[in-house]
Amino acid sequence: MIKVYFDEKVEVENTRNGDLQSFTRIYDAYHSYLFRFSLKFLKSPELAEEVVHDVFLKLWENRQSLSSELSLKGYLIKICKNHILNLLKRASREQALLAEITRSIVFEHTDTEDAIFAAELEVQVNQIIAQLPVQRQKVFRMYRFDGMNLDEIASHLAISKGTVKDHMLKANRFIRDYLHKSSKVPVDFSVLVLIFLI
Repeated sequence: MIKVYFDEKVEVENTRNGDLQSFTRIYDAYHSYLFRFSLKFLKSPELAEEVVHDVFLKLWENRQSLSSELSLKGYLIKICKNHILNLLKRASREQALLAEITRSIVFEHTDTEDAIFAAELEVQVNQIIAQLPVQRQKVFRMYRFDGMNLDEIASHLAISKGTVKDHMLKANRFIRDYLHKSSKVPVDFSVLVLIFLI
């Protein structure tokens, strides 16, 4: 296979001027790297591909502001990180997206030990939440797992929106403190729960 010479500065300058062929060469040069980078955090090929697609879409939309002096790889990684963080934040509110991430995390475990660990995650989450006062548990579950917003929870439980906010703040603080103090909670699990609390 013949290796094609890739002059990053030239391709950036041409892309800035609207050259689709140069943009395609940049895509070909960095797509695989950005996909692997995204997959490392999201654990889902579909979500990783979505992030990469958005990265290149943003690159094309902002092409006129590109400089041939910039580090293209660094620029793309920065955009990629922002998209990943935004996706994880959305995951805390969008049940279907969260299910996709957690399902991928569970399915990637193939060993018996990993499978048992994955099955215990839900049990441990419920054990932590069960330590909250009953009303706070309801508010937390409605917001984090049922996808309800603060107004909907306030209406459903016949309490003020301020009370709902107070319950969520105290629940989040309790869970974070519990994870920091408890040596029984595995690191991977701590990361997973903290994703829920973003």
